[in-house]
Amino acid sequence: PDDSHAVFPVLKMPSGDDTAPRYQLAVVNLLGDQNGTVRFVDNAKGPVGFTSDGSSIISYRDVFINGDAYNSDGKMNKVVRQDLLAIDLEKLQVEQLTVPFSGLINFFITGDGHFVVVAGWTGSQKLALFDLDADKGTTLASPDLDLHEVVPRMKAKELWICDDGLFRLRVEQGKLEKISLPFLAWHANM
Repeated sequence: PDDSHAVFPVLKMPSGDDTAPRYQLAVVNLLGDQNGTVRFVDNAKGPVGFTSDGSSIISYRDVFINGDAYNSDGKMNKVVRQDLLAIDLEKLQVEQLTVPFSGLINFFITGDGHFVVVAGWTGSQKLALFDLDADKGTTLASPDLDLHEVVPRMKAKELWICDDGLFRLRVEQGKLEKISLPFLAWHANM
């Protein structure tokens, strides 16, 4: 948000004794004495985003069936779920936040505060809401939704989600409600 850093999701290819490709984030400093400095975060994937104050990078990683990406035969193990990552931009310390459902995820970072909403990529799971300041995750009592069509209302601290209807998420309260309309909303702009 302050144009001080850029983050590039990359795939480090095998070399030497390392026989498997590894996902990483390349964090590039764009300002001052450190301009052009590149640091790496291992076992993190993109797309990525930043919290509104720029203090944290939000990413994710695969969690595998036996904890290892590759088995002894060099074949990739099955991904059980993906967990959210909150990465401190200064120290690159990684906090892994367990997502309460299996499969691939999609996430949306609110524009105010440190909240991240997580859904199953296919919309077949309940939404999870992570409050990064309180270090708390909650599964919302909601229909199964995806996050492919989300509009933030910054001043109201709400997210409006279109998925087989229109839903309003009051982020700070963790309350999701369906908005009754005389038509089916597929897209929203505010």
